[in-house]
Amino acid sequence: SPQSIPATEMSLRVHVRSASDLPGLNKLGGKSDPYCVLSFKRQKRQTEYILNELNPVWKKDFSWDLREPLDSSDVLKVKVLDYEKIGFAQFIGRLTVSLASLTVRKELSVHENLLSKQGKSIKGKIQLEVFYSPPACAEGKHHSKPGPYSTPADGLDNTVHDERRHEALRQKAEKQKLPRKPIDFQVRVHIMEARKLPGELLRSMVRVVCGRETRETTVKKGTANPHWSERFFFNMKELPDVVMDTLLEIKVFNVKMLMKDALIGSFKLDLGVVYDEPEHCFVHKWLLLTHPDDPSGKSKGYLKCSIVMIGPGDDPVSPYSKMANEDTDIESGVYKGFPRFPETPLRGK
Repeated sequence: SPQSIPATEMSLRVHVRSASDLPGLNKLGGKSDPYCVLSFKRQKRQTEYILNELNPVWKKDFSWDLREPLDSSDVLKVKVLDYEKIGFAQFIGRLTVSLASLTVRKELSVHENLLSKQGKSIKGKIQLEVFYSPPACAEGKHHSKPGPYSTPADGLDNTVHDERRHEALRQKAEKQKLPRKPIDFQVRVHIMEARKLPGELLRSMVRVVCGRETRETTVKKGTANPHWSERFFFNMKELPDVVMDTLLEIKVFNVKMLMKDALIGSFKLDLGVVYDEPEHCFVHKWLLLTHPDDPSGKSKGYLKCSIVMIGPGDDPVSPYSKMANEDTDIESGVYKGFPRFPETPLRGK
């Protein structure tokens, strides 16, 4: 039950109960293998998938620890997907839940129709409950221990807090300028070089996957430090929310002549992470490569690249305009990305 979720000092808790009357996407049998993905402030949680079911019951609990109280602009994004053993999961429906009322009521029940990628109501409903544990100071109390930005001398470090708040407001303002309709975006990826790739007699190749489109570099032979300097362009026309949630995945392979290519390491992030950056870009960044089958997260090498997003009214950023300010040292300048949910959902019982 939702009451079983332990409440931290300040948290958001969600009980994903069920979905009903979902469309069947499987060609054989006319059903789906649905699972639910929740996204709050770019942190994602997901249920297991359930085979051959149009009325799945998950009864799963999730929570997020909060550093700041909720405000009226916060939302919970919900997506229902159809699991595919081979290839990408298929989109079933989505819903954006405003959390504004939680600042007053602390609880929220949702039983709504899902929406298509274009924002139109479709067949299928989602049912969940949301619970908010506000900070003690919101109820006339004071925190007994320092928060993450507190100092022993003067309590909350207002400088750090204000800088983070200003950055969050800047990101929200950028997104609010975007129209609520499908618009054109372009994603530009410049694959430069790799360092410290493990293995011998390597035939290295980079595969870039953006949504459902894939590009590949040429194969570089016999080196653990290959150079490519190859550029790829991905054009998209979707709702801004759909674009921001699109996964960009960069994989480095050891290409085999007579066998399946062997994955050396990979890096993933949502396009929204790139769009949140000033000028909507990462320029000359070292990415830490990891292998999905290695739970330790040990480094599998580093890949240097630039990623630029161009939306309505944006001027393309030249990677060379920032080169002088970039730190080229791998260990100090590596970008490790953000934790994501597993590539393959856990199977439900």
